[in-house]
Amino acid sequence: MVSVISHVGVGMIFAEIVLRMMFKDADIRTEKRPTLWWAGFFGGLIPDLDAIPGYILGVHPYTYHHWITHTFLAVGIVFAIAALTKFKPWAIALFVGFGMHLVLDWVDNSISPLGPFLPTVEWGMLAGWGELPGSNWASEYWLEPGYTFDHDLWSIFMYNGWGFPYASGTEFYSIYDIILSGIAFALFAYLLFITFKKVKKKKKEG
Repeated sequence: MVSVISHVGVGMIFAEIVLRMMFKDADIRTEKRPTLWWAGFFGGLIPDLDAIPGYILGVHPYTYHHWITHTFLAVGIVFAIAALTKFKPWAIALFVGFGMHLVLDWVDNSISPLGPFLPTVEWGMLAGWGELPGSNWASEYWLEPGYTFDHDLWSIFMYNGWGFPYASGTEFYSIYDIILSGIAFALFAYLLFITFKKVKKKKKEG
């Protein structure tokens, strides 16, 4: 499964793509880049915030994972928010970052397209379309070390030893996730730099 670090990195990458598609002037790009990158960052982060209720309620953080934020309904809500802003650049970057989170999960893992109405139905490139074993998202993707479930990419990685495990061996960082995470850290460092630079410039002008 793609780590949240990689998700926010991809959000920033696609925010830059949106920036370059919408603005041709280099000076305008420089001015708007921090705003769009932050929008892409949060767009890529938002879907995984559904782990917070589990922490608050003292249950497994994946208990409610994918039930709402990884759904067609969530995509529609974020699109509606962008529409209400009349598709301002930052709103488009937010939507694209959010959408790319779901695309990556579909490729690498799965999403819950019909949630919250049918949250146990999962859809993924390798997982296919169907009910989760045990009717619980955590039951499939937080397995005991050494346990394999052949239809999902998570188990394929674990079974073949690609990447390396973390969280007591119940999850993994794949090779491409390590690469994406490295890119994400570099982009985030640059985002902080250009943000502080912009704030400093405004204070000087003000």
